[in-house]
Amino acid sequence: MDAEANEPLANNALAWAGYPTGSPIDANVAQAREAFWMTGGEDLAIVDTLARLLATRGERDKAVAVAQSGPERAKTNRDRERMQACLDYCEGCSGT
Repeated sequence: MDAEANEPLANNALAWAGYPTGSPIDANVAQAREAFWMTGGEDLAIVDTLARLLATRGERDKAVAVAQSGPERAKTNRDRERMQACLDYCEGCSGT
């Protein structure tokens, strides 16, 4: 795998680092958005990261919109369950 193919994964990893803090910064969200854009929203781990970061920042409506694309793209039951858990998390967050 070349460096360019790894870039979305690196951006996702950097973005995810802000999630456990409970207050991700703008850079974390920007990295997640970039990874999402680079993969066309097809990588479910990246969809999950972006949705959870947005929800944690109080951007509930945007988070739900991103998370809703996950279950329909899931290919396995495990992926569907993971994406449904993400959607449930986002729907349960308060915000705009």
